[in-house]
Amino acid sequence: MNDKQEAKFQELTGQPVGHLVCKMPAPTIISMMVTACYNMVDTYFVGQLHNNSATGAVGVVFSLMAVIQAVGFFLRPRVRQLHLPPAGPP
Repeated sequence: MNDKQEAKFQELTGQPVGHLVCKMPAPTIISMMVTACYNMVDTYFVGQLHNNSATGAVGVVFSLMAVIQAVGFFLRPRVRQLHLPPAGPP
């Protein structure tokens, strides 16, 4: 393992679970909150058009964006594992 991986391993195995549960999901929560705020602002401006179809489309797209974001959060650690060099000599 390289130094960065070793530090992460020590962090995840050495710290109390409660601390990790509070610390680890913060970037994901912030990202989803930014997306939700963007959608609210977008809905406001689209609502100014007085077109129910356009406002409904914004709601559908928000749901689609949430699904795409969730899939990305799920796949990210798995994709990163594929790009890591092998540990130790060949």
